[in-house]
Amino acid sequence: MVAGVIIATNALLTGCQIFPTPADDTISQRVHPLLQLADAHIGRGDLTAALPLIIQAEQIAPAATIVALKRAEILARQGDQAEAQHIFGRLDRQEPEVSHAYARFLHEIGQPTRALEVLAVACAAIDYPHRFEALQLRTQLLIASHRFLEAGHDLDQLSRMRTGDSSIQLVRVQMLLKSGQVREALEVYQAISRPAKIGKLAQEIERDFRQLAKRLKIVGRDFGPYDF
Repeated sequence: MVAGVIIATNALLTGCQIFPTPADDTISQRVHPLLQLADAHIGRGDLTAALPLIIQAEQIAPAATIVALKRAEILARQGDQAEAQHIFGRLDRQEPEVSHAYARFLHEIGQPTRALEVLAVACAAIDYPHRFEALQLRTQLLIASHRFLEAGHDLDQLSRMRTGDSSIQLVRVQMLLKSGQVREALEVYQAISRPAKIGKLAQEIERDFRQLAKRLKIVGRDFGPYDF
């Protein structure tokens, strides 16, 4: 009993929030359903149906970051980059969600260097639910920038976070190929199960391997055994 009183007293003294606030309830009960419906329209490519739902969500929770991010996403998708940029400019980029969304936006408009700078917050936030996806994006940006050592470190971390994920190994193969480590890339690729070698990235990798095999054969070098 005494321990319980002490814990409750400490919570009150330190300002800890034990129960959801009315604002939390509003976002959970009224805003989230609107955002989910908007996402469904976005998935079907109907941005004109999604935007009114976001406007309605803004009226309910005008200061909610999650609503602002969804508006920025819609604006960017429909080509209103300047307006989307304005929204990101007024949000707190030290929040992992903002960091991640803004980095995606910068990547899409062709600003990889700036995207990497912005993305650092999301990648460093160990409690961020989408940190894995943020690290995936950073790996992609690092590979495109030929920063292979840093990309390798991120791939190692991704492998520890999700053991046995073949998609991570496919990205590793891509990185090794782009960095000129052909034999290492082939060894990693051969270790990936056949069912996992599907999708656009796997097709691109196999195409690159075949082109390399033809080129190396022409100059009389032994490419070694391979199985695509």
